[in-house]
Order: sequence, then structure tokens, then C-alpha cells
Amino acid sequence: MADLSNISTLDLRNELNGRFYYEDSDIKLAKKIVTNFSLAIKIEEWAGLYRFVINNKLTKIVEIGSLNHASSLAFLTALKHLGGGRLICVDIKFLNKEFEYNEPNIQFIRIEKSSTDVLPILNNDQDLSFIDGDHGTEQVILDIKNSLNIVKPNGYLIMHDANYKRVYRGIKHMFGNIPVINLSKPSKFHGVSIYKKPN
Repeated sequence: MADLSNISTLDLRNELNGRFYYEDSDIKLAKKIVTNFSLAIKIEEWAGLYRFVINNKLTKIVEIGSLNHASSLAFLTALKHLGGGRLICVDIKFLNKEFEYNEPNIQFIRIEKSSTDVLPILNNDQDLSFIDGDHGTEQVILDIKNSLNIVKPNGYLIMHDANYKRVYRGIKHMFGNIPVINLSKPSKFHGVSIYKKPN
């Protein structure tokens, strides 16, 4: 076994999780921006999404399932850091009807409809599709299939709550046994699986 004694915690986390990681400063930023992580996303995942978007320069993002917009804020904050971009949030019912985000050079679009209706009409130039909508296996499969049609080559699909059995069944059906990345203590929900669309 390799000697890991001289590797810092951050370096080890980077090594184990590839490019899905966070820096300590990302956690501090998350704590300043989002006040409630208990429902939708863990703070470490927020920081991981933020860092992933920045590191990969992903400026055209579709988010399927927004709930309280915690993950939306990770994407929007990263887009601000990158100098602009577009986030399309798709949800059958937004919990926070008043949520707005106004920053120069950032297009923030909310569409209150089913992802099944919306994804087929989007352009196929997306850098990232973040799938966190209906957690039933069949809908996860459908969201993945539709996302593959709108994400450009070398773009990414990130499936959230990959620890949840019904979600992972859909992921496994589409991609086989791809890993689930947990940036914090694993739970019944949470965790992400990442797929990079081939060129």
C-alpha cells in the first residue's frame, strides 16, 4: 500500500474523488451564502458543486429539481466567479416562489414544468445537467436519457442522491457500476455520481 502519511487531507480528498472536491474556503463561502442545508444538500456537496463548476469552467447549466435553491446558489455563485453564464432551473413546483438572482452577465431562468416536458426542447449546448428531481427509478432513467441529448460532448451529468437505492438503480441501468462520491459521512440519501459525456 502507498505511503499516504505525507499527503494533506485536502490532497488525499482530491486523489480519492478525482475532480469532485472542495477547499476549506468553499465551505466558509457556503456558510455565508446558504442558511439551510438540512433539506436538500449537504454543505460539503454544495462546496463540491461550486468547485467542480469553477474547475471545469462550466457556464451553461441545467438543474433538474431545485427545491429550496441551495444547489442553485452553488451554481450561480460559481458562474459569478467565472464572470457569467446561464442556469436553467426546472422543477414541477418551486418551493420558494420569490427566489431571484440578479447579477450582470448571468442568465437565471426558472421553468415550472416537468423535466420530461422541458428537457427535450432545450438546446444541446449544455455543459452540465444536475439531476436531482423525481427520485423514482424510471424518472431518473428518463432524466438521464434526456440530459444526454442536451449536454454537449465532454460535458457532465451529475446525479444527486446517488446513495438512494431507487436513484442508483436508474444510474446503474444507464451507466453500470459508476462510483458514488461522498464528500461527507455517507447517508441513505446524498452522494453524487458523475458521468462525462464522450467527445
